[in-house]
Amino acid sequence: MALKLIKTKNAAFVVDEVQDNVREKMGILFGRAIHLYAKRVPTAANPKGVMQYSDYFSNQAVQVCRKDNIVEDRPVNEAENKIYQELSTGQGLDKDDREYLRDNYSEDQE
Repeated sequence: MALKLIKTKNAAFVVDEVQDNVREKMGILFGRAIHLYAKRVPTAANPKGVMQYSDYFSNQAVQVCRKDNIVEDRPVNEAENKIYQELSTGQGLDKDDREYLRDNYSEDQE
């Protein structure tokens, strides 16, 4: 398993790529992936918003993005690998993981 970080203009993913000839011909990155993000989401109870973090992992491979939308493709670092491993095994993120996501993958919520 060779995890890599994929960034597009709008999102970042940690991907364990799965080879698929049909999607390869279509220029689509296919694999098991997590979307890396930290965003503040306003709620009725808290108009200033609550923080939400990466929390979803699918055991099934998914279409991650079109390959021509990729702006960065590199091996994951230790923190990104840890987040992927925790989410892929059903564990929650710890304080350090959430801080890493806030510092590196904050998304503005309109």
